[in-house]
Amino acid sequence: MRARQLRHHRGQPHHRAAGLDPALGADLQGAEYDFDYEVVPGSYENKRLRIVSVVQSSTDADIYFNDVRYQVDAATWDYLCRDGASNPTEAIALNFAWDDSTGSRLEYPDAFTWACRGAALAKAVEWGYAPWRSAGATSLKDAHQAAVRMIRADYCGTGATHTVNGNPIDVSDKWSIQEPGTSWPVEAKWGPNGAVCLNAPRRQSWARATVIAECVAAGKGVLPYCTNDNPSEFGGLLMTQANPL
Repeated sequence: MRARQLRHHRGQPHHRAAGLDPALGADLQGAEYDFDYEVVPGSYENKRLRIVSVVQSSTDADIYFNDVRYQVDAATWDYLCRDGASNPTEAIALNFAWDDSTGSRLEYPDAFTWACRGAALAKAVEWGYAPWRSAGATSLKDAHQAAVRMIRADYCGTGATHTVNGNPIDVSDKWSIQEPGTSWPVEAKWGPNGAVCLNAPRRQSWARATVIAECVAAGKGVLPYCTNDNPSEFGGLLMTQANPL
């Protein structure tokens, strides 16, 4: 990531723009600002963004949904975020950026990310793991990163996904922000660098042995089997249960 860059990270546009505080919430409505968009590596175009509207979540007072658009030409503004069916959707502003290839958080001090709703970064926030929150004395920043890995079934923490949209999982965590709602078998337990243990992956098209081989090749080593229903096993933060499909 270079300064003031905007790219799509699996539906998560991100960029760096000094002086714009994503925590301002509704005060950002109507704001416009310039950014440099990387069309191809090393080639940039200047664009302008507009925050058309800001809506506070009806269930979480610290979450704001932003209708963000970019200027196509003098008369046209298009939606920055669209879902898998190309329908416009809102974005949640997050501090920092995320690496395009590995999915890892990049703590640039002047960076923030527009996390499009329906994709992993925003889902992790809406599921209770907003990175600006704390559980007791513990920051949830790593829990948010763990949730991004979990949502994408990024077992090895390399950015490689092993799931599809709509694959059901039952999520719980060490703080009881989310609690189990099924008796499905434990799939995995999660930390910010991916799974810390793994049983049967949620998709039958990825056998456990195949995933383990990927992790070993990436230098993560062999993931142990999960042996209980405590999300904290092996240092985990979150846990998933799933019936493999």
